[in-house]
Amino acid sequence: MSTTINSPAELDELPDGSEFEDAEGDSGLKTSGFAYLVPGFAHPVRADFFAYPVAVKGLGAA
Repeated sequence: MSTTINSPAELDELPDGSEFEDAEGDSGLKTSGFAYLVPGFAHPVRADFFAYPVAVKGLGAA
């Protein structure tokens, strides 16, 4: 499954647990609400951190 997300607002609409990769190769995991985990970063980031478009690799539980 691969879906393209074009804005932070769209990314925020994904269910928690969704995995994706941005245009610069950063991968992310939506944890809860508006927080995203990125490998190599100690703290969660917000949706505006990512370079768009973002390719969704897997959807979390709705």
